[in-house]
Amino acid sequence: MNIKYSEYMGSVIEAFPVGIPIFTDTVVKIVSDKIEMPVDDLKSIVNLNLKRLADNHIIERIQKGVYYKPKMTAFGKTKPPIELMIHETCIQCDGEKIGYIGAETLLHDFGLTSLVPKNKVIVTNKYRVKVPKENHIILKKPVTEITEDNAKYLQLIDVVAMLSTEYIDVENPEQIIRERANKLVVDKLTMIKIAKKYYPLKVLVAVLEIILEDDYEFTQ
Repeated sequence: MNIKYSEYMGSVIEAFPVGIPIFTDTVVKIVSDKIEMPVDDLKSIVNLNLKRLADNHIIERIQKGVYYKPKMTAFGKTKPPIELMIHETCIQCDGEKIGYIGAETLLHDFGLTSLVPKNKVIVTNKYRVKVPKENHIILKKPVTEITEDNAKYLQLIDVVAMLSTEYIDVENPEQIIRERANKLVVDKLTMIKIAKKYYPLKVLVAVLEIILEDDYEFTQ
């Protein structure tokens, strides 16, 4: 590759839209398609050049491993909205599902409780990422690694697990869960297997009672 790293990095960053998070790992993946080099060495080069671009105010650093291209407005430099930051960092990263909205938040969103949570909970593989307290976002460790295949099941089971421990003020919360499961096209057997493998017995029993009720009623 007959081009200076700094020039190539500049062209890579130029391709990113203004105001969205730019992750070091994402840049490394892009650069690795052009430069054959051990990953650790490549990361060092990328980090060095991103720092150089930040020092020259071409990009701005948000936190370790996260940058963005600013745009000057009458109110100062633009910055990615925190919701977008969290989504791109902890829910859908580089096209891969790595997280989901936690049950503590979904109880209200699903209409299971009238209580509005103070904080938004995100269950994510990147639960160690530091989020400023003033953003009222809490990252939570999942019971197992989250993937595209298991995310919707883990999310629903988490909600089921909270029905017996949190304030619920609707008459038939189980029916709401069933409707959500149907909307997400949940495979009942898969949901049961995941509940059995990763959750306490009482949660498995609650899942069985909810998702198999329609089948039970049909046989009566």
